[in-house]
Amino acid sequence: MTQLFIISAPEDDACAAELRDGLEAQGYAVWQEPAGLDQASVSYPRAIEAGIRGSAAAVLIWSAAAARAEWVERKTLYAQRLQKPLVMLVRDATETPITLVDAPSYRVAGACADTVAHMRGQLPQPDPEDVLLALLTHQYIRDRKRGIAQAAERLQRGERNAELLAVLEDIARSDTIETVREEAQKVLTAIGQQAPTHMPADEARHMVGARCPRGHVTYFDRRTICIADGTIPRAHVQRAEKDLDEIYVTCGTSGCGEQLVIRVDCEGYR
Repeated sequence: MTQLFIISAPEDDACAAELRDGLEAQGYAVWQEPAGLDQASVSYPRAIEAGIRGSAAAVLIWSAAAARAEWVERKTLYAQRLQKPLVMLVRDATETPITLVDAPSYRVAGACADTVAHMRGQLPQPDPEDVLLALLTHQYIRDRKRGIAQAAERLQRGERNAELLAVLEDIARSDTIETVREEAQKVLTAIGQQAPTHMPADEARHMVGARCPRGHVTYFDRRTICIADGTIPRAHVQRAEKDLDEIYVTCGTSGCGEQLVIRVDCEGYR
């Protein structure tokens, strides 16, 4: 079944519950935190990442509370890194992050559940037969390996390239089982040795977009901006126990010159 992940601050829990009920009524599964798991638990980050990795898209409830919440930022950055389609439900006038340039947004005028009908067109269609992402995040090793094999078949057919490549890279880097990491890396290596017939769509997983104060959008390549060789100014911050880079860049639109500070998860690119 097609799973979605809701990103929200605790202050927006009531809105998230309304949204979850509305999405489930439309045939989606919505990931929920396991009972008894809290942010202080050492297993919390891995559980959250598995939930996002196993979801076909994420819905971000944006508000003043969300802007202050470190875990909202960490979850959003992780969803972006995995190339998950992201839809915003905007509750107030709080300025949205400049890196959410491609996320369609819907303003809440009444009940949060009322936005479900409007955002349906931006979400993957519910598919009870699509189990690939569930396999890739399954607790059993054999099922994760099955998922990797299915992902390889889809990549060969040119399906969901950017998302599947990003997910496989994440598995190859962070799965707890060495043989699973090796299986994912074998697929990535095989894909990398093929003629680049999928380009430039596959390159999307390396890009981060940012909107300058004048409204121009520039896309920056993590393979370039994450390299700390002294050519690009940066600072290091920690948000929700995650090390992030604050990178100082310039708008790429000719004649603009606006300076931007973008917060980037550079894991795997340093």
